[in-house]
Amino acid sequence: MAATGLAAVPCAPSLAAGTATATAPGTTQGPSAVDAQFWATTERIGTPDAYRAYLAAFPNGFFARLAAAALAKAEPASAQPSPSPAVSPAAPVTSAKPDVPPAGPFPTQRLAKIAADPSSGAVTFRIGDVFQGPGPVTVGWAGAKKQLIVPPGQWVVLATLDHSVAQNSALPSVPAQPIPVASVALGRLDSLGANALLLATFNRHAAGSMNTRWPEAQACEGTTPRSGFQWTEQHGIARQCVLGRPTTAKPVGADPAPLWDELRQNLLRLDLPLAQDTPAWRTDMHLTGARAEYMCISRMDLGPGAAGSPARQAAMKAYADAAWRGFRRELEDNDLAPGAQRGATTLNLPE
Repeated sequence: MAATGLAAVPCAPSLAAGTATATAPGTTQGPSAVDAQFWATTERIGTPDAYRAYLAAFPNGFFARLAAAALAKAEPASAQPSPSPAVSPAAPVTSAKPDVPPAGPFPTQRLAKIAADPSSGAVTFRIGDVFQGPGPVTVGWAGAKKQLIVPPGQWVVLATLDHSVAQNSALPSVPAQPIPVASVALGRLDSLGANALLLATFNRHAAGSMNTRWPEAQACEGTTPRSGFQWTEQHGIARQCVLGRPTTAKPVGADPAPLWDELRQNLLRLDLPLAQDTPAWRTDMHLTGARAEYMCISRMDLGPGAAGSPARQAAMKAYADAAWRGFRRELEDNDLAPGAQRGATTLNLPE
């Protein structure tokens, strides 16, 4: 198959590169929208941890000096270094930077701020529900039900959406027809923010015939990432394509923008703003069935430490195998219940 441009893949990295803008001497360039939004949330919280989180996200940000000054004022006097005797000229002098505190558990009582009924009729859970993985949750209408695998850890439902996507036919005489699908977004949260996202799109009803072709899955098979990994497996007529590569925390390709909008708004309500330029490692799994069943699962690991190491690739291979079984509803595990502890599971998935 001929290589397909990355822009056509819904979970492919954007090719649009940021352009530098010159600032005239003597003038000051204002903050970006993301910087200003993050700073507004920082000021609203007003704690030392909030100022440290701002400095960690924007070390050279427009408000970095204000954050450092506020942090110095907020810290107790005992935390300030005491005067020391004369320093030998040979001793190196270094400037200390505020330490970012380690991430702690997310306080789930905050989820009352976003609790709401879903905007999709293809799921039974609510916005703000918490699932303790690993384990499956069933999605889709009768005749098109699938098991979406929640990875290990605590995951919060952040957004849902019903919409339609175009599909192609293998028969030239048959025009493309829209197919109703649903999308959901979950986040793995800690006290500092979201450290991972899980996005899934799937057909809501029984879809088409064996002649149906999903452009996103075809584009995945035709993509060779410059850095990352890609593999395809065939199961009879059904197929699975997995694509992993570096990107940032923003929608790409055919990602539904309203889903991302709701996701970001709910994170803001939780005082956990997500900057679009946050580094991320994204792995997409396109699963297609013999009768046009479809599911695309995208996992995004967020932060500077996210990378496509051999360990990450192995973890995604294990998850993709479980996702395939869930796509075919072959897992014997009971569905996860919102807010409940994880029960017995046959899944053995790494973090």
